[in-house]
Amino acid sequence: VLNDGVEFVSVIIFTAIAVLRLYAVRAHPSWRDFGSTAPLRYCVANFYMLLELIALGLSWNGFIGEAIGRPMDYTNLLWLHFARSLEMLERSGHGLGVRALKTLIDEERMLLVTAHVIGLIIWLVLTMLYYIANVGNELLRWEAAAYDGELWFRFESIPSTSFFCLINLLKEHPLADAFTGFWQRVWVDVSVLFAMPIFALGTSILQYALFKNSHGQEEIYRSWVRAEESIEDSATARRNAVITGMLAGFSIERFVTFTARNEPYAAYLGLEFTKSTGPTLALIDGCVATMFLAEFIMRASRRGPAYFRTGLAVVDLFAWLPGLLHLVAFYLVLWTAGEQAFDANPFSEWLRASCVLRVLKLERFLRSTSDLSEILWQRRSILAATFLLCMLTWMFFSQLLYLTDRNNPDEDHRENYNSVMRSLWAEMINLHGEYPWADYTAAGKPVMAFIGIFSIMIFCVPTSIFSDGFMERLNQDVGSNGLEVFHRRPWQTRLRPESDDYRRRAYDDLYQHLHEHPMNYTFEFRVLRALNVIFVGATTIVTVLGTVPDPDFCDPEQPTCNSASVFRWAAVFIDIIAIIFFSGDFVWRTTALGWRHVSSLPGTCDLLSLGAIIASLLPGVREVAFLPNWQNPSHGSPELLLNLIIPLRLLRLFSLESYFQAGHVLANVFYAYRWPLAKAGTALLHLWLVHATLLYLIERPNGLGEQLGEREFEEDEEADPTKWTMRKRYNDMPRTLHYSIIHLFGDFPETEYTFWAKVVHFIGIVYGIGIDAAFIGVVSSGFAHYLQEERRKRARQVALDRFLLAARVIIRVQQWWKRRKERLDMIARVPDAASRQRLLRALQSSPKRMSTWQGIVLGAREITFGKNWGAGKLVRYFFHSVLLYNLVVTMLLSLPELELEEFQSWEQFFLTAEFLCSLIFVAQYVLAVVAAPNRVFSFFRIVEFLCLWPGFILLYKNVFCGQRRLWCNLEALAMFRAVRILDFGFFQKEVFFIRKAMAGSLRLLATPAYLAMVIWITTSSLFMFLENWYSADLPRGQAKIMTSVPSTMYYCCILLIGEWVISDFTYAGSRLAIFYAVFAVALFAIPAGIMIEEIQSFMVMAQEEARNMQDMYTRADMHEKEATEKAEVELRKVASDHVMSVAKR
Repeated sequence: VLNDGVEFVSVIIFTAIAVLRLYAVRAHPSWRDFGSTAPLRYCVANFYMLLELIALGLSWNGFIGEAIGRPMDYTNLLWLHFARSLEMLERSGHGLGVRALKTLIDEERMLLVTAHVIGLIIWLVLTMLYYIANVGNELLRWEAAAYDGELWFRFESIPSTSFFCLINLLKEHPLADAFTGFWQRVWVDVSVLFAMPIFALGTSILQYALFKNSHGQEEIYRSWVRAEESIEDSATARRNAVITGMLAGFSIERFVTFTARNEPYAAYLGLEFTKSTGPTLALIDGCVATMFLAEFIMRASRRGPAYFRTGLAVVDLFAWLPGLLHLVAFYLVLWTAGEQAFDANPFSEWLRASCVLRVLKLERFLRSTSDLSEILWQRRSILAATFLLCMLTWMFFSQLLYLTDRNNPDEDHRENYNSVMRSLWAEMINLHGEYPWADYTAAGKPVMAFIGIFSIMIFCVPTSIFSDGFMERLNQDVGSNGLEVFHRRPWQTRLRPESDDYRRRAYDDLYQHLHEHPMNYTFEFRVLRALNVIFVGATTIVTVLGTVPDPDFCDPEQPTCNSASVFRWAAVFIDIIAIIFFSGDFVWRTTALGWRHVSSLPGTCDLLSLGAIIASLLPGVREVAFLPNWQNPSHGSPELLLNLIIPLRLLRLFSLESYFQAGHVLANVFYAYRWPLAKAGTALLHLWLVHATLLYLIERPNGLGEQLGEREFEEDEEADPTKWTMRKRYNDMPRTLHYSIIHLFGDFPETEYTFWAKVVHFIGIVYGIGIDAAFIGVVSSGFAHYLQEERRKRARQVALDRFLLAARVIIRVQQWWKRRKERLDMIARVPDAASRQRLLRALQSSPKRMSTWQGIVLGAREITFGKNWGAGKLVRYFFHSVLLYNLVVTMLLSLPELELEEFQSWEQFFLTAEFLCSLIFVAQYVLAVVAAPNRVFSFFRIVEFLCLWPGFILLYKNVFCGQRRLWCNLEALAMFRAVRILDFGFFQKEVFFIRKAMAGSLRLLATPAYLAMVIWITTSSLFMFLENWYSADLPRGQAKIMTSVPSTMYYCCILLIGEWVISDFTYAGSRLAIFYAVFAVALFAIPAGIMIEEIQSFMVMAQEEARNMQDMYTRADMHEKEATEKAEVELRKVASDHVMSVAKR
């Protein structure tokens, strides 16, 4: 009743506002010229008024229906009035942000369209590969939906496959466990490693353009935190920061371990005395609070009343007050009623957890939070506009998906979309790129596809602007001295022998690339480098495939093929040869560098991996090392060493560090950006600890969720140790930290949270993702700055090429003018006027009539390459339309419904369309070959030739074999025609621009790609070891899917992009997962970040070139105007002189 009353009053108020607006529109400057028709035109032409009329019409229709006894089911859309806030915001002082949104589409529209077209082509081609690889995959059937007694197959057609492929391209993998075949997982890895960064080009261009526009604001903001100016010198500040961090960290660490006091991992190294108990925690908390109280009193006495008006005073207050209350309350209850009575109080855990607030005291020294507040203020205009647009997007799609999926056959979907309030939570997760649910209805899938392609890009814009601003502020802390570290040479260069002896030859054979240009490399260096790469790659393949039980590379129908046995013997042979080469390589490097190589990271990895390879050849060791018995491990030292052979063998990858210098570059980046990383890391630490503590207090057993009755205890959850529940996930702080950092990085593998936990997650999504992105961005930007010199060289080369091009143009013009002048001089030397006229007509006469073949070639060129409007361009547009139509027909032909009898006519229509399209494609290919025979073997001509065959094969099968359907392989191959869209003339310039930028980034990706590969492979083996080694102690881990290194690499490839398809690990595995979230994801994202940075740098260069060209045109116009004015003055002077002379005569 209250809801209906509020809605009725709101409708009356909004109706009155709409009537007043229509009455006053005749006086508006933009509408008063229309007179009495202004209100009608305003209702039709004004977007905001149209939305308001739709909302009011639906509401009044519902009220009238209830009044006459015919209640109607309608959706309350009064929130659409919120859209007019954009118009109001534009007229206010924050109008800069709205105007930036409007002008952005006009300035970068072609580049945005081209990036989205490239993403569309990647999507269609990858859909084709997914469709081919997953034919007959029974794991892809949807258990909640059936038709004629058969479960629905998710990949039954190309349109159905495209939705799930789109989810993968958006960095989400809800069906990761269903892909078990080799090619199925290969295409998933391809989408993760290559397709996804290209698919994200449109989003990165939009976010970069918005961030560029936000630089126009020059507001000056003084943060309230900076009211307290530091009077300590840098040495004192560093000392105080270290002491404060140690005290706060020690008390927080004691609280974290106290929450896990009943778990075996609460004791360090198995020592019971390291566990935290209630009395010791209260004592430590009280002692630390006393120290912070003394500091609080000292600062208050020194600063006076001004100190209490600062935000840091509040932080200092909460650093000591809860701790003293904890100490006093605990021991009072302990002496009177016992420790159990204190633990039974629901507020006791909140009092203990308040020590986490002490981490905010580091803000006094690093000021990361104050930087965030300044960014929010300085970019408030663009943030306000984009945030408002995001809120409208959020509410719109929440209501739309409530209508489409509230009756979804899947119970989980119905639970999350059965009300608008629940849909708001689900769409908060979806709109920042997370798809924990994938099986939407037929009406919900197009909505989710639109969200994935467009809405996520818009919804993440405020976060990207915030993170980019924070990253820019952090980069300002890098001085010139910090950037000089990039010019330091690797440590091996300082050890080059001076004398020309065998040590000098050994050094030059191994480290010549550190001193010489690639053109000057010797034959010996090239051979040794190639052998190193070959043997490292060979031993890595042997190690990875050796963990697969009985790898079979042959057709199972061939009983004579015993590929597993052949592989085992070949692997042993490769290991023997590798041991000989690696031993000689180690001796030769030790000869060149001495003992420093042995103590270095590459040298240590060389020794450990060499020992592991030798140990794996010992009798009885190889089978146990490659295929250990994880079911019943004894956890003894010999078995531990045997199980570590696989990770140790893979350390051989680090030996290539001598050639790629990835560790050296990474160390330089971390050193140069140590203060920005410290600030970003501190901001992340603040948010992480507070976020994890709140989730622990809400979701833990007997937490706030259970106290409010939102979560019920399940009787059987303790009986099944393999069943993960929210109580078990948030049973203690060490495990909560793992799930918290996953959520803060934008991933939600678990969504069954209580109301207050959802509120915490909402705040984490708004602020956490931006801070996390800034932390990752600092690392990527460090590598980008490392490549600045390469960019400067490229810019100089571009300027030189432009100068040479201008010189060639000038020479051509001069030659043409010289020939023309010679002709005119020849005509002038003829004495007879009639002869001069005949010679002039002969020179200006048209050339000889062209032949028929020349006319055909000219017409073909006009159709293929013509830029002027005419018949050729119309024919080319017709070819483009046929291509787009054919792609739609191909997708429709894959629908299994066409096999039904009632759709036979439609199938025949589509088959006929396919035949006609194939004939048109033949004509187009012939014209393209005739127009440019030298381009027959170009990329697009080869694609056009290959795409001709599916149609003719279908024609042959239909006419001679009586079959109406293609094999799925050829059916999907027809989708490869989508690549030809890039050859359209609409955006060839932008395609060339993006292709050039991506090609330029390829030369810079060797080092970060090597680093990403090493992280991927080595941590995969470590994940496999940890999850299987500790599976007996905690059988709730992921040992069932991490059975081999290839299987673990498949899942780790997905985890390394920040998509946590699995999150319930053993305790040891969860510590590695935290390393993944904080560091490995950032390092793995460096190649994609460099590619995006390269495109952005090309955008800057293009804008500079356009600005320089515009300046040149402006100066030319000014000179022309000055010359015209000067000529007019001279003409007036001559005319005046002539008039005066006539008057005198």
